[in-house]
Amino acid sequence: MSSPSHALGLYVEQKTFGHSQGAPFGAITNGWNAPISDGTLSQGFLWNEAGITYAGWSLGALHRYDARVRYTSDTLEFMKNIKTQQPLTVGRQYNILLDINHFEAHGVRASYSFGDNSIWRVTVGGAYLRLDYLVSGKLVGHVVPTSDKAYDFSFDVDYFYSKDSLFDRPVAAPSGAAYTTDFSLFWRINEPLVVRAEIIDLYAKLHWPAAPHTVATGNSATKNFDANGYQYFAPAINGRESTEAYDQPLTPRAKIDIEYHHPAFDLYQRTQYTAEQIYFALGTAHSWQAWGTLYGFYTLSVGGWTMGWRAKDFNLEIGVGHWNPWKAHYGEARLSWHLIAI
Repeated sequence: MSSPSHALGLYVEQKTFGHSQGAPFGAITNGWNAPISDGTLSQGFLWNEAGITYAGWSLGALHRYDARVRYTSDTLEFMKNIKTQQPLTVGRQYNILLDINHFEAHGVRASYSFGDNSIWRVTVGGAYLRLDYLVSGKLVGHVVPTSDKAYDFSFDVDYFYSKDSLFDRPVAAPSGAAYTTDFSLFWRINEPLVVRAEIIDLYAKLHWPAAPHTVATGNSATKNFDANGYQYFAPAINGRESTEAYDQPLTPRAKIDIEYHHPAFDLYQRTQYTAEQIYFALGTAHSWQAWGTLYGFYTLSVGGWTMGWRAKDFNLEIGVGHWNPWKAHYGEARLSWHLIAI
């Protein structure tokens, strides 16, 4: 086993992933003036980390943003209609679902790497995070238009939050604490075959000691209209508002890259796993001893292309589902850079 470097180093790790089945990214950022598609899932993850390394150890500052939303196609269609004030179809029933789990946090992460760098290497890490923002819960209901600008609705909702976006309840923003662990592996099984794997949130505990909580039913017993005569969401509600301790769920995510190097060609396969969806990709790569590896692959489940370059202490990759960001349902970027400082 090779001994870890005792030189002091600096590192940066940045990981961004976004996938929205039903609506492209431009739908939200451009006033919903974008086509929507069949789909029931949107999820996004952001990981920003920077710090120092020494003798196999690393210590850095970490910022995370995780969001997952489940919905129905009816939900997206109705939201687009009212956001753009399109005429509604009288008598049609929209089945509404919003199931959200989202947090934002910052803190510190420490890790330790060991192994023979040319054959295998294992990294285990753990983070302590201060939780800054929370939305977690579910809304279920239905909507039936009564005219081209008005509608009846009813729903049940149970959710925890930092800001009450549904009913504008004034609350003190909560804070919490999280503990997470992660694991990564590099393994050169033989000369042509290499495996790289990582698991994020292998164990995770997110605790909010005093989170605002609402359990309620709502309906359109009273209706409100804007200057254009279009009804806007202002429900009559009945329920319970409280502040409670809450353990927010967080499931592991994983990524496995398999590389097969041949004198005539290189093959590249990536599988990314979340609790909601598996992303499978195939591609090719080419390596230069002095310059590193250039690789590219196509993710079948989202129709996205990714290009990347990996050198000894540097890795950059960018993936897109569409070259026009207003039409893109998928995007991904990764940067890993390790520098020897002293």
